Amino acid sequence: MQDPDRSLRILVVSNVYFPDRGGHAVPATEFAEGLAERGHHVDVVTSYPYYPEWSNKSSANLWRVAEQELNGVRVTRYGMYIPSPPANAVARLLQEGTFLLSLCRHLLARRRYDAVVAYCPMLASVVYTTLRASLFGERLWINVQDLPAEAATGTGLARPGLVWTALGWFQRRLFLRSATVSAIAPTMVDKVQAYGFPPGEVQLFPNFLKKSIIETVDELGDHRSAPELGIRPFRLLYAGNIGRKQNLLEYCNALASSNLDFEFRVFGAGAEAETLKRRLAGINDPRFVTGPFLSEREFISELLSTDLFVVTETPDADASFVPSKLIPAFATRTPILAICDEMGALGQEVLGNDVGFVSDWSDPQHATLSAMNALSDPVRWVALRSALRERQGAYSRSDALDHATRLVGNLGR
Repeated sequence: MQDPDRSLRILVVSNVYFPDRGGHAVPATEFAEGLAERGHHVDVVTSYPYYPEWSNKSSANLWRVAEQELNGVRVTRYGMYIPSPPANAVARLLQEGTFLLSLCRHLLARRRYDAVVAYCPMLASVVYTTLRASLFGERLWINVQDLPAEAATGTGLARPGLVWTALGWFQRRLFLRSATVSAIAPTMVDKVQAYGFPPGEVQLFPNFLKKSIIETVDELGDHRSAPELGIRPFRLLYAGNIGRKQNLLEYCNALASSNLDFEFRVFGAGAEAETLKRRLAGINDPRFVTGPFLSEREFISELLSTDLFVVTETPDADASFVPSKLIPAFATRTPILAICDEMGALGQEVLGNDVGFVSDWSDPQHATLSAMNALSDPVRWVALRSALRERQGAYSRSDALDHATRLVGNLGR
């Protein structure tokens, strides 16, 4: 067996990384930095910052290679085509293709690693790391945050057909060549397991709590009590990516047509963000407040002053990025309202742990009113907050890094 104390050379490939903040940028960054803290030599190969704004945030020449040291991690950035939102299937395929070609330049560095980790929802990352494994005999771990082929058809980006069927087949073949595959939620583990892996082989490896979030919560403090209806507007919060998977505009339209006494604060960026903000500006409803993607500290501050954290997800969004989108709510003990498929990963996470309320898309207005009424009961408020605190423990950073250390150690033996 691999000596757990031996320093390993680890390569992490992810299309997003710090200072990007949406999607899997935070989990990928925490993963790399956490392993570096434990004495491993970690390299990250990634793109220039672009997410979730879908623009070149660094104003860099995207075809030049940039290398820097960030918190003990060597980060090398390669450019790619960045489509303007909302992107179509051709634009996304062009993004994938240019990222893969750009990544291949990293082969010229001729560096060798004991373990290689690909963060997937981008198939280019998986193709590149599979190519490395074939050329250099490296062992690969695919960490599934989302499934590219299923996500493209599930969100309407592409229609089911011969091309996407072939892409799905190719995706499965790549996954089956990996030494280790993990997914972030039980329903996604089952989905990947069905690709043809032996029973129990696909690992559950959820994204985990960021250390600085706990520090910020402790610093800012939490002084909330159960909201009293009729005393002040009920405070709702949405913060994060605003894209097709979230379908946030439909939820806002349902609230706008109601006479509920609320303040809904919406902060984010993404492919559908400008459409949503134009719609809300057009109806001129003072109950809605919109703003840009929040910094981590601003996000925690907003969570600590809201009554209900809203998470919306289309029924066919599968398990993508769950539970990472909920972890800050656990840390701040903020009850959750999930508008989604009750049997999906998001619905099961909320219902199964009694950390909030779940409704499908049939009547989001009624679901919001029911949640508001329930939270005005101090007994229910206290019970939810206790369940949120307990659930936070399932996403311990130290436990997750212990698990990651074992997995990369097995790869490097």
